[in-house]
This record gives sequence, structure tokens and C-alpha cells, in this order.
Amino acid sequence: MSIFITQLAFINEALIQSSKMMTLLASCLAGLLGFLFYKKKVVIELIKLLLSLIPMSASLKSNIERKLEHPIEDEHLDMLLKLMFKKSFDKKDLLIEEGNKNNYIYFIEQGSCFSYLTEANGEKQVVQFAIEGNWISDLNSFFSEQKAVYSLEALEPLKTLALNKQNFKKACDTIPWFDRFFRVLIQNAYISIQYRLVKTNSEEIEARYKEFSKLHPHFIQRIPQYLIASYLGVKPQSLSRMRKETAHKA
Repeated sequence: MSIFITQLAFINEALIQSSKMMTLLASCLAGLLGFLFYKKKVVIELIKLLLSLIPMSASLKSNIERKLEHPIEDEHLDMLLKLMFKKSFDKKDLLIEEGNKNNYIYFIEQGSCFSYLTEANGEKQVVQFAIEGNWISDLNSFFSEQKAVYSLEALEPLKTLALNKQNFKKACDTIPWFDRFFRVLIQNAYISIQYRLVKTNSEEIEARYKEFSKLHPHFIQRIPQYLIASYLGVKPQSLSRMRKETAHKA
């Protein structure tokens, strides 16, 4: 009888331990599923953290050298940094407001933003997106000193390096490569706009979205789909329907 009781106690302890293991396993699975569900946000936050560890001078230098296709002197980079100053913005803050003069060109250190036109019905027509390592402004207002035709809004908390009109002129006069660098930026922007207009008028939405995803994978992760739809020149419902149909085909 005592042996039987001992065996029952052993079995009971084994069941308790098994139950604990199952609970632990369930907890681990729940954690894993939670991670998979939220992995998009996790990846985005990790990217932001890593980018925040990169010195602003390194990020800016990399951007300039990539555009110029040759290295630049640290002395000249320091000259540019002294002409720029840090400006931070909260989510939904306006860096530029349509109808007001714009006196700044922004280099995005951390975060994302977008420029847009406001249509007569109040809808936003997206013109440009910018994330870390991108430059953005309303250049028409900046150079002509006329009222801005675009608004520029923060999609996430933003850290930027800002260059005003007066210091822009100083940079062109004192930094050997700066004038050429900005000509390259403007040239690339002009080519991009022309290419986008051609694609918008000649390609189906699926082809445009696939190309946008290929060229700007980080935008897909961080930019709301309704804004991407506006950028591509389609209704959000049309983009959503296309993505569902594409997913079913796959």
C-alpha cells in the first residue's frame, strides 16, 4: 500500500512538473507569437535605435560622399556643420506650412516626414517622403522667397539639421564642393519627378506599387498606406484592394 501511495505521489509530482512545463511552453509560444505580431514595430524601433547611435557628422558625410562619388575633407564637413543647427519636432508638427515663407532646408537625422499639397476638398496630395539620410524642403519658397506651396509634416518625432538661406549662401561661397553637391541633389530630384509622372500616367497601380516597394522598402514599413496611395496617385481603397488581390495570387 505504501509503495502504491509513493507511486501516486510520484505520478502527481510528475503531472505538476509537466503542467509547469506546459505553462512555460505556452508562455514562450505566446511571447513568440506576440513578437511575430509586433515584429514590424520591433524592427522599426531597432532601426531607430541603431541610427540614433550614428554621429550626425558621419550620417551627413556619408550622404554627401555618396552623392558626389568621392570623399570629402573633415575640415569642410566641419565648416558645413557650423552653418547648420539642430531642430527637433514632435509627431504631426509642421516644419513648413503652406502659405507661409520657408527659410530652411532640412537634413533628416532621425524620424520620417512628408510634404504635401492641400487640395480644394481638404485632402492631402503627397509630394515627397523623407527618412534618415534624406534632404527635404519647399525649394520654390526657399529660393524665390515666395510663400510655400507645400506643407511639411512630421510622421514621427524628428531630429534634423537645418540650413537657412543666409548660411546656404555662405556654404556655396566657402565650401568647395557644396555648390556642386546641391546641384546634384536638385538634378536627381528633377529626374525623379519626371520619372514618377511618366509612370503614373502609363503604368497600372500594381506595377507602380511594386517598383515603389523595391526602391523604398523602408518607406513601406514606416509610412501609412493611405499616404503611399496618395503619393502613387490612387485612392487608398484601390491600393488596399490591389494588395489583397496580389496576396491571394501569391
